[in-house]
This record gives sequence, C-alpha cells and structure tokens, in this order.
Amino acid sequence: MTPEQISSHLRSYRERLDRIASQEREREEKEAEQYRENQTKCRRALVEVAEPLLRRLSVLLAEAGHESMVHPVQETEHTTRRTNLRSTEYATAISIEQPKGPLTLRVVARPDSMRVSSLIGVPHGTCSSVFHVTDGPLNETGEVTDRGIADFVTAAFPLR
Repeated sequence: MTPEQISSHLRSYRERLDRIASQEREREEKEAEQYRENQTKCRRALVEVAEPLLRRLSVLLAEAGHESMVHPVQETEHTTRRTNLRSTEYATAISIEQPKGPLTLRVVARPDSMRVSSLIGVPHGTCSSVFHVTDGPLNETGEVTDRGIADFVTAAFPLR
C-alpha cells in the first residue's frame, strides 16, 4: 500500500466509526425520548385514573366510619446492585389501620414495561407481606385498580 492508500483507508475507517457513533447517539436519544413519554403516560394514568378511584374509596370508607389515608402519586427510582441498572416506577396508595398494622393497596405503573400492577401489603417492622393482586397494560389502569380495591376491601373487612 502506498502512503496515499493508507491515508485513504484510515480516513474511510474514521468516517465509518463516526457514522456508527452518530447512529448510536441518535438511537439513544430516541430511546430516551420514548422513555420520557412513557414516564409521562404512567404518571398521567395514575393521577387521572387510579388516584381518583382511591380517593373515592377513601370517602366511602370515611362514610362507614373507617379512617384511611390516600398517598399521592410518587416517583421512585431503583438501581439494582448486581447489574447497576436504573428503573423508575410511579405509585399511588391507600392505607387503612388494622390491628396488625396498616394495610396498604399500592397501584404501581412502570414506564419500561408500560404495565400497571395492584399490590396489597401489611408492613411488619423490617419486612412486609406483599400480595400481588393483578396487573395489566397501562390502558387498563381502571380495571387493575378496581380489582385491587375489591381485594383490598375483602382483606381489610373479611366476612368470615
């Protein structure tokens, strides 16, 4: 190879690396934008659908003489220790005081999977008992919340 051919080859190689880096940067920007949109959708679903249902349940419980607390939508970020991956979730909850401690219904939306879940839990000092009620796609937030409410009321006020 002549010096000109070597220079040309190295120039082509550098251009190829720049093109690959540009495409990767563009892909990462698109993914970040999509994730931000998913975060907005999750937060909106909980604020507009789940939280009003929990507030209505709180009013019904108050009318029946049971005090409850509705927790507004909160954003929580988790980082796994082993893989160091970050994830975000949005959750709203309602709690009612029970003899064994507060019984809590959490409705959780996750932007990475675009799914919503209902969880019922009873904290016990340093640990807790958490029961998965149901989950579904984000567009079924109302149904998932209703199912969680049904199991929450059944757990809080058993008939047997």
